[in-house]
Amino acid sequence: MTETTTISLMIPDCSPTLSPLVRRSESLWLQWTLVWLVFAVYH
Repeated sequence: MTETTTISLMIPDCSPTLSPLVRRSESLWLQWTLVWLVFAVYH
């Protein structure tokens, strides 16, 4: 989580195309981590 936050911090705000992509991949990573945690707990 800290690595992706650092990457999004390094990307300047003047690039409007890159920052939503980073945020989207960060939320996707969070979704898959939650799915994996639920799978690991219930199986």
